[in-house]
Amino acid sequence: MASRREQLLAALFEALGKVEGVELIERNRTHQIDQSVNSALVLMDGNVEGETDPKDWDREPVFRLELTPEVMGCVRAPDAEAGTLRDELLSRAVAAVWTDRDLRRLVADYDGYVAIDGIDSMLAVKAASKASAVFVIGLRIGFVFDPANP
Repeated sequence: MASRREQLLAALFEALGKVEGVELIERNRTHQIDQSVNSALVLMDGNVEGETDPKDWDREPVFRLELTPEVMGCVRAPDAEAGTLRDELLSRAVAAVWTDRDLRRLVADYDGYVAIDGIDSMLAVKAASKASAVFVIGLRIGFVFDPANP
């Protein structure tokens, strides 16, 4: 069975996969998106944060961790439309995360939560007749980690 971390990230990726009108959805992409792709979402797994309580080492070792994934979105469109299309994709991505029942159920099973840590958006360099507009959503997914049942 996959770890809780992997289960949560896989469920997040599946939720993003339900966003309509996206040409490319990938996880942990390490190379540039081709100029022919007009809309994309990329999930970067991010880090795991949290700490144990060293003063209470003898207790049952169950503690809270946080995943810090990022969702990057990109649209390519004529100048006048790029910002609007970026904002629409951003809204659809946020809605997908907050309304996906499978993700919500899994997060609840692990006594967790999902929060937005921040959103950055920008209009990037114009290439040929299209401009690129991008956003990055920083997320925090908290969950209870049980080393006996990772």
